Amino acid sequence: MRPTPLTPIPSEGKCGAVRVVLLPGPRGLGLVAGETAKIILRLAGIKDCWLRSYGPTRTVPSFAYAVFDALKQTYRMVTPEDWG
Repeated sequence: MRPTPLTPIPSEGKCGAVRVVLLPGPRGLGLVAGETAKIILRLAGIKDCWLRSYGPTRTVPSFAYAVFDALKQTYRMVTPEDWG
């Protein structure tokens, strides 16, 4: 298992009309996101990232699932470390 799920490329998640893009941030930046997204990202072990959201983010369940879906998309990329 990789130590951190965030890849060096942006990942996108979607649920309903809400679309979320996770962008890797520089080390020491912290989490630049709303409170709902911060809770999910902290539980995932993410320390530095920007979050860009589109659509009606006031619908908390859809927004939370879109963030979770974006985290799932980070594991789609296979790095050379995972080849073995």
